[in-house]
Amino acid sequence: MKLDYRCASDADCAVKDIGNCCGTYPACVNKDSPTDPAAVQAQCAKQGRMSACGFRPVDACSCTQGQCTPRGDASQSQVR
Repeated sequence: MKLDYRCASDADCAVKDIGNCCGTYPACVNKDSPTDPAAVQAQCAKQGRMSACGFRPVDACSCTQGQCTPRGDASQSQVR
């Protein structure tokens, strides 16, 4: 499955859990993009892969140059 980060306006973007090898991983993607965090974790386990745990909180998204990105100044975010 390929995530879709494309957008034409902020309304095209949404915060969704895309998953990683540690578990939950919120990201800004196209509101219609399919996500499957459980499949990501299953693939990690099958391949014996690990991932850096933690993420920056994402509360809202913006459309920046055709890509969904976290809104606001990421340098002020704290890693969870």
